[in-house]
Amino acid sequence: MQIAQIVPKVGTQDEGIFDYAIPPQLLPGIKPGLLVEIPFHGRKLEGIIIGLKSKSRISNLKSIIRIIDPMPVVEKTQIKLAQWMADYYLESLGKTLFEFIVPPAKRTIKKIKDSIIHAPAVKIEKSKSSKKYLIVSDFSIRLNFYLAAIKRTINRNQTVIILIPDLELLPIFIKYLKESIVVLHAGLTKTERWLRWHRIRENKAKIIIGSQSALFAPAKNLGLIIIDQEENETYKNDRSPRFHAVKVAEQLSKLTAANLVLGSVTPRVETYFSGLKGTVKIIQKVS
Repeated sequence: MQIAQIVPKVGTQDEGIFDYAIPPQLLPGIKPGLLVEIPFHGRKLEGIIIGLKSKSRISNLKSIIRIIDPMPVVEKTQIKLAQWMADYYLESLGKTLFEFIVPPAKRTIKKIKDSIIHAPAVKIEKSKSSKKYLIVSDFSIRLNFYLAAIKRTINRNQTVIILIPDLELLPIFIKYLKESIVVLHAGLTKTERWLRWHRIRENKAKIIIGSQSALFAPAKNLGLIIIDQEENETYKNDRSPRFHAVKVAEQLSKLTAANLVLGSVTPRVETYFSGLKGTVKIIQKVS
């Protein structure tokens, strides 16, 4: 018998992973990352498959009711990141994992034309392991570094995530970044958010930019994460699941080998001392 390990969309005090039998008619389409409907304590809930196995210690397993979405809603890397967040922040895996998905919407996705950006070169190279950079400078200097790093990453056919604390900066980035961009932020309607998330999932976005929610986008072949004004308090999420976007970005960069660039005029003490110790490379410093 094939068994799916599923995380239900509910906060639990335990590990939050439950075994479910896979009905024969659903077996051909089952894979990790799928969103399914399951019976759970007398209710029907959404759940995400995070693994498959052939045996369970539980007898008389309940069965998956149906597959909600035939395409995976989370990648393997996102599952690992959600598990890390649950462990590090002592949160329910059901809460951290469902941060990565949005409810479906029955709409089509508009196409966005691609164009090319041009910016000064900067030595942020591709590596088998992630590298961290800290740019301590005013915004105009930081922007030049960002643009150059983005161009190099896109030329390697990789994806970029950019976090900004203030949406007033968005027009500045969009002015220079005319590749296939998707913007994510809390002000989107459910339909807008779904359309943009779905575009990213289909690998139709090279640049994902916005608030901390952009960090949870299903980016394919991630090569670069940029966090501007990394000291900003908006990157700290106090609602459940609690997390700090910079810390989560550091872990995501490790899991994907993506470079991480932090920019600020006045970086956090923690970040600056990491630079002094050599953990973070300071590539521009204000005199």
